[in-house]
Amino acid sequence: MNISRTDLNLFVVFEAIYSQGGVTRAAEVLHLTQPTISHALGRLRDRVGDPLFVRHGQRLVPTPLADRMIGPTREALKLFQRTLGELDGFDPLTAEMQFSIGMRALMEASFFLPLVRLLNSAAPRVMVSSVPLDRRRIEADLSAGELSAAIDIFLPLGEDIRREHLSTSRTVVVARQGHPQVVGQITLGSGPINRLEIALVACFKSPNFQGVS
Repeated sequence: MNISRTDLNLFVVFEAIYSQGGVTRAAEVLHLTQPTISHALGRLRDRVGDPLFVRHGQRLVPTPLADRMIGPTREALKLFQRTLGELDGFDPLTAEMQFSIGMRALMEASFFLPLVRLLNSAAPRVMVSSVPLDRRRIEADLSAGELSAAIDIFLPLGEDIRREHLSTSRTVVVARQGHPQVVGQITLGSGPINRLEIALVACFKSPNFQGVS
């Protein structure tokens, strides 16, 4: 089937008839006349070579082909609706979108949980997921759309990657007073610290969330 020669409005009519179980109700939902709905159904029947619906009592019952078509048809119509909605402007209260944010596990408590709480009230239909971040692929994943965004330390990335500074944190080493292997200045590359068993702890605090992980 060549889509360039197909009236996509026929699929709007098809979905309405499938959902409403008849031409009369579909016409009411779409605010069209019954002859218009019947004519559109006839055109789609000719296009796909199948009756799509057969009468059973007072209802039109879908054929096996119609049952196979309805899922992809609804997904396509939703996609068109979202696209048109984005052209009209982004409304967080009604937007239905999905975002994947790459981050390390220690970042989730600091950034992801407050973000989810904010979205629950400001954009209730927006879905956001946290996915493990591979720093070796961060630029490729962002460019390919595998990630919508990433939260991590400052990394050398290409100029086409937009970035925003979110917060500043510092790393400290805590040890008991008089520890025999903690003497003088300590760095992450120093010999003593490489021989110690270390517990990595993240302390975080924000207006919406605070704690330790």
